[in-house]
Amino acid sequence: MSAKYAALGMLRDGPAYSYELSARIEELLGPGYEIGSGQMSQILRELHKAEKVKTIGEPSRDKRIVYAITEKGDADFEEFFKSGANVARLFRRTLLVKIALAGPERLGEVLTQIDTYEENCTERMQDLAEERDKLLPDDQPRPRVDLALKRLGIEADIFQLRAELAWTRHAREIVSRLLHSDALWPASTDRSSLSDEPSHARRDEARHAIFKRLAERNRGD
Repeated sequence: MSAKYAALGMLRDGPAYSYELSARIEELLGPGYEIGSGQMSQILRELHKAEKVKTIGEPSRDKRIVYAITEKGDADFEEFFKSGANVARLFRRTLLVKIALAGPERLGEVLTQIDTYEENCTERMQDLAEERDKLLPDDQPRPRVDLALKRLGIEADIFQLRAELAWTRHAREIVSRLLHSDALWPASTDRSSLSDEPSHARRDEARHAIFKRLAERNRGD
């Protein structure tokens, strides 16, 4: 939804082709709004079908199509801009789906994926912090609007990643507690009946795997 209106808003400043529009949006709003040229092309085709953008001239030799906003598209952007307060949207985590559906026999594997996700969040946050620090600080006497907006977008991503790290650590505590206790599992999540191996043996194997990984981590520290 936001990508569509970002495209319309950018086209109000002048015509552009798909790749150029993607680059302009990311430059203004930061890495969180990285949109591939293929995805942007699909957005523009949908907007064109809805008569909110139009093509200008013929495609270039490399088949690039230049788009411009129409009156209908301009009105749609104005309606979006003047609409009521934004609604907070909850984040759907792929990792949470894996945790919920892992069952007792795969908790050790889930913990490994939690570790990987935490490392990825940390690295991504560090990269964003470096990119933010290259921009002008917030307290400039005469701040550049484009840099201030890009900094704001990067900081939004950093704040989100900080929250993800906090949630990830909490998720590790919960999963570890389930792994190391005699938790009561609903019948639908206990897949031991599908295997000849007893559930307690599979749980012990998972525990052994996590203890081994923790020991290796401690040796590394």
